[in-house]
Amino acid sequence: LLRGTGSFSLPAWGPAGDRIAYIANARTGNCVSLTDATGRVHRSLFCVTAATELARPQWSKDGSQLFVAANAPEGELEPVFHAQAYRIDVATGRATLLSDIVMFEPLQLAFSPDGTRGVYADVVANDMTLVDFRNGATTALPRGHAPSWSPDGKRIAYSGEIYETGATFRYYEPLYVMNADGTHVRRLTDSRVDNHAYLPAQWSKDNVHVLVNRRTWTDGSLTHAIEALRIVDANTRVLTQLPAGFAEQGAWYEP
Repeated sequence: LLRGTGSFSLPAWGPAGDRIAYIANARTGNCVSLTDATGRVHRSLFCVTAATELARPQWSKDGSQLFVAANAPEGELEPVFHAQAYRIDVATGRATLLSDIVMFEPLQLAFSPDGTRGVYADVVANDMTLVDFRNGATTALPRGHAPSWSPDGKRIAYSGEIYETGATFRYYEPLYVMNADGTHVRRLTDSRVDNHAYLPAQWSKDNVHVLVNRRTWTDGSLTHAIEALRIVDANTRVLTQLPAGFAEQGAWYEP
């Protein structure tokens, strides 16, 4: 599909299945770009400086817009980052800055399906923050990471953390689900195995089931892991075993 100088990464299929958004990285800058499914038509939509890191683009349901997060470093004695969120008009390439928050370390942003809200989270369990791009309001969310929005935007699945002290010390990361405003937090998995983590990958279209990575670290330094897949019912907590492996957003194909 693509060739040339630089690198091409983080592809995202459009809802109609005829276009792919991706990130093109070059010395001169990084761009949100488009190609058709045959690789014959290419177009750059929105570019930033080479120092600014772009995340995987996210399509709106109707395919008319793309949402993308950017981390722009600002050189100071103690560097800070501008956590930026953009909405891009696919037809014109016009980009609208939705939010620009100064942070002391880069965080990952999970957009809501309609692009009006987002959750900032670390790559490990830490405090999460909900941002409403319509008015700039922020809401503190429970401690966790890997937030994943349900397709209707009403719930968020995420990986939490639990420390158990006493005769035996355990640290593990159960799967949780909460309302999009941070209320009604529910734990979905029961495992209490040390160094055990459930990481949500993707919701089903019916807003009920969550495809989950179950990671078990086999060493104290947390460098070697056994990966397995599960499907969890967010209503009943019923867990279905799948073969070994690891999945990311987009891995669950539902026609």
